[in-house]
Amino acid sequence: MNEPYLPDGQDSTKLNQLYSKAIRAIREVDADIPIVLQPAQMGSLDALKGLENFKDSNLIYSFHYYEPWIYFSKKKNRGKLKYPGDIPRWISDRSRGANDYWDINQHQKRLAIVKAWAKERGLQSYQIFVGEFGVWKDAQGAEQYLRDVLSLFSGMGWSWAYYAFREQGWENADLEKGPADPETKKPILFEVLRSHL
Repeated sequence: MNEPYLPDGQDSTKLNQLYSKAIRAIREVDADIPIVLQPAQMGSLDALKGLENFKDSNLIYSFHYYEPWIYFSKKKNRGKLKYPGDIPRWISDRSRGANDYWDINQHQKRLAIVKAWAKERGLQSYQIFVGEFGVWKDAQGAEQYLRDVLSLFSGMGWSWAYYAFREQGWENADLEKGPADPETKKPILFEVLRSHL
């Protein structure tokens, strides 16, 4: 299930019950096939703590990483925000708040939540999957953003999937249509991804 969502204030009990039933049913016919589970709140890494420890070495836990969201969002960013740099926590003028300085160290702090959660459960690095992540192709500092998060994912031995690749209607994250190297004419951001394949 991709991006399960629970109403605010509702814990993950029903989601865990659904996952438990699904795991049992699948294991009745296939003991080894990997099963990918994702936490609530649309795959938020903060919601991982709500997932049960199902104690199955062929489970893979996925989360989505678009942090900070306001930097990823073309509608909210509008080219005003730069990475690395001060990026506001707020999404709208009504929820205005403090800024955080986002760089590789801030990503490391955020991803440390996943690392600690996995260690506490005895999970191996192959059991962690960044099921979606991305960057707005025209954002200031997009190349450094990609280099930083990919180096952290790789350093932790996690698999990942970039969103979106050639998807119609989501061209703001299509790195093949991003800025090109003046000499090679190759899309710079896509080449960063390619270097991690």
